[in-house]
Amino acid sequence: MGLTVGGTTDVSSLKDQVQRFVPRKFEAPPEGTSAFLRPALDGLAKEQLSHKCVRTIVDNFERIPVYNGVPAKFLSAITTNLSTSLDPQVAALYVFDENYWKRRCVEQLGWSACQLIEHGLTWKQLFFENYVARSIEAFKAPPPPGDALLQLLRSCQDYVFTLQVGQMLGHLDMERVCACLPNLACLDLTYGVRNIGMKYERMLLGMKISDAAALARALPAAPCLTTLALRGGLVDDDLLRMLAAGLARAATLTHLDLSHNRIADHGARLLARLLCGGGGGGGGGGGALTALSLADNAIRAEGARHLGRALRENDALQALNLRLNRLTDDGGRMLLEGLRDNATLTSLNLSGNSLGRETAVVLGALLRSPGHGLRVLDLSSNELTDDDARTLRAALEARPAGGGGGGGGSSAGGAPIVSLDLRANRLSAGLEDLEAIEARVHANELAERGERGGA
Repeated sequence: MGLTVGGTTDVSSLKDQVQRFVPRKFEAPPEGTSAFLRPALDGLAKEQLSHKCVRTIVDNFERIPVYNGVPAKFLSAITTNLSTSLDPQVAALYVFDENYWKRRCVEQLGWSACQLIEHGLTWKQLFFENYVARSIEAFKAPPPPGDALLQLLRSCQDYVFTLQVGQMLGHLDMERVCACLPNLACLDLTYGVRNIGMKYERMLLGMKISDAAALARALPAAPCLTTLALRGGLVDDDLLRMLAAGLARAATLTHLDLSHNRIADHGARLLARLLCGGGGGGGGGGGALTALSLADNAIRAEGARHLGRALRENDALQALNLRLNRLTDDGGRMLLEGLRDNATLTSLNLSGNSLGRETAVVLGALLRSPGHGLRVLDLSSNELTDDDARTLRAALEARPAGGGGGGGGSSAGGAPIVSLDLRANRLSAGLEDLEAIEARVHANELAERGERGGA
């Protein structure tokens, strides 16, 4: 090979050169060896360089978040070792591992609050929807421009679709909040204070005029909002008048819950105009409502008359809850008269409204009419008597059991009633008519299930 003679006469220079690069072999010193006689082992790497890099990234992640460009095989190790007390704004932008968010939710919220099905089936959305709600509940003063809370909302705006706020200590401007959350689809606000105890102050409870004005401006600016709940906020007719301008322009709103408030006949008239697509704001937002809850308010017969007139024209509302109002028998009659040609409303709750004979007569005629669409009806806690039960039985038996749903129905009547609640009325125990009503309603329900199974 043309090798020259090296340092010795019997070894080539090539072998001498190769031996210069042979790695040294490190061996553990025998037990009892003096520290002065040990080989120089202190420079031996005790940790892989990649592990050191991961640890450094984790320790400095909040100050210098490094995520892009990291090999995929190390991302899991980074997120596994990240602290659950990491700044939420940083975590929102740079942490996407669902295992990390699951660990953080369980540690900070507890298993009882981890209802994943209610938050888009993602742990990150669950965390931020709860975290934002708690941050708003704990806020006590109006935020100045550039407040940290608004910055938080902007950083996590992609993960907040439902906002359920149980108290409003600071009466935050919801217009600014909704502007930071463009994906908000469900807004549930309670204007009050929880666990107030002996620190009661009237000003802490209920919606203020400024709150209503801000919310009215926020509703048209929320492009994805479909559900609005304002329960127990002491909303009266005056506040509802201010809200109506925003509700009329909320084109995407389909569910409105105003239960446990102080809405009376004038407020019912405003909502009736909303159901007809009016309201004075343009856009016809109220005409898209499919569910309206006015339970536990102060609506009387006059308000029921306005709602009944609106239901003659409305073709979108499917569920109406008027439980625990003051409709009286006259109001129930006028409300049901508006349903003769309404094939859209399928669920109606009139529980606890002092309904009596006149309501039963009109309801019997309604159940015989071919144009109605009622399928679920709650008449519990009223003043219906045995004669009223007999009237309802005759109306239900006027059409065959089942008989196909829909507004057209058959010549004998409209849609079949599949649920009818008559508890807590003035009915005799063991009444034959009541048993016949239950049997017919049960037969309708079984027939409907059979049709669904066959489809």
